[in-house]
Amino acid sequence: MAKSVLLFFLLLFVAVWLIARPAVFVIPPMYDYPAGVTLLYFDRASGTPFFTSTDSYCLYSTGDVTTRCRNAALNSIDPLLENLITTLPYSEWAYLRSTNGVMYNP
Repeated sequence: MAKSVLLFFLLLFVAVWLIARPAVFVIPPMYDYPAGVTLLYFDRASGTPFFTSTDSYCLYSTGDVTTRCRNAALNSIDPLLENLITTLPYSEWAYLRSTNGVMYNP
């Protein structure tokens, strides 16, 4: 009986996870966000990794991290903000997951 209840809740959790498709977007410390910020949101686009950041956006779109590209990445997150679950303090760990372990300082 306990195993079937546990299995039910596990399947329910997986179903909610697949429907909500949560993700983490990290904004590293920069002039607009001196302390940085981590955003947890739902309904990420297909093909978008679980951990993303302004810098990983730049690496994917232009191949280089610049201040101009970071600004463009910040301007493109409006749809993400509509699906915001919560705002958390900056997480260097999550940032490094989005950039494959590389810290960028343009």
